[in-house]
Amino acid sequence: MALGLCHHGMAEVMPIGARLPSGGHTVTVRFAAPVRCDDAFVQQLSPHGDDPVARASALTDWAEATLVALERQVRDAGPFPGVQGHGAGGDEVTGNPFAVPGTKRR
Repeated sequence: MALGLCHHGMAEVMPIGARLPSGGHTVTVRFAAPVRCDDAFVQQLSPHGDDPVARASALTDWAEATLVALERQVRDAGPFPGVQGHGAGGDEVTGNPFAVPGTKRR
């Protein structure tokens, strides 16, 4: 299983070299939908043969694209309406503020 996550604001809460975290800061966290990284999934990413290097490269490219998309969502999002410290978006059906719009649970 792979679960992408991106957080923004931790540098203010716990700067490098700090001994204790500081309060009064907002941290935004976003999670991607969990993905089962089995052979079938990797084959979808790299359908051109069983070359292990190509498969690893395709999986790395997918992971990077997933994390870049999450980072963009976090940085572009304002505060989630009515909930301190959450990014905008979420799942309007379930009320889950951490859901990435357009993703489905398996």
